[in-house]
Amino acid sequence: MGLEEYADAYPATLSGGQRQRAALARVLLSSPQLLLLDNPLGALDALTRSKMHELILQVCKKEGITTVLVTHDVREATIMTNKIWVIKALFPPC
Repeated sequence: MGLEEYADAYPATLSGGQRQRAALARVLLSSPQLLLLDNPLGALDALTRSKMHELILQVCKKEGITTVLVTHDVREATIMTNKIWVIKALFPPC
């Protein structure tokens, strides 16, 4: 995950991208078959987001993990997935 130099750091001192990588590492420790991601990169800057796209894709492919990604970002959906489902709300937002 590229976090070796932060092994002794407190979570509050990590950047958003570092926190996301740490969270992904914790999840991967359990060797999941399915990974559910709900807008996981929404709060990251464009460069960090791009790096996280690559990291998630690489890890999931290597480990054979099926991933379900929920996002509002069409570009992210086209980069990160091989199937896209668009869900339309039945009721307008309040």
